[in-house]
Amino acid sequence: MNLEYFSQRALNLMYSGVLYRERLAEVYCALKSYEAGGISDKVMQYALDRYDPELEPLFPFPLF
Repeated sequence: MNLEYFSQRALNLMYSGVLYRERLAEVYCALKSYEAGGISDKVMQYALDRYDPELEPLFPFPLF
């Protein structure tokens, strides 16, 4: 997976109405950290999976 994949997935979540305010800011910060090499693929995947409507019940705790 790469930055393009994660960016597209974040856009899809945003357009579907799942990402808003704090969630959008959290995902944006995670994307910027991933771009800078501060977090791994797994952490970025987790950040996006948390807000996927089908997977959200599996992630009851905040990322940061």
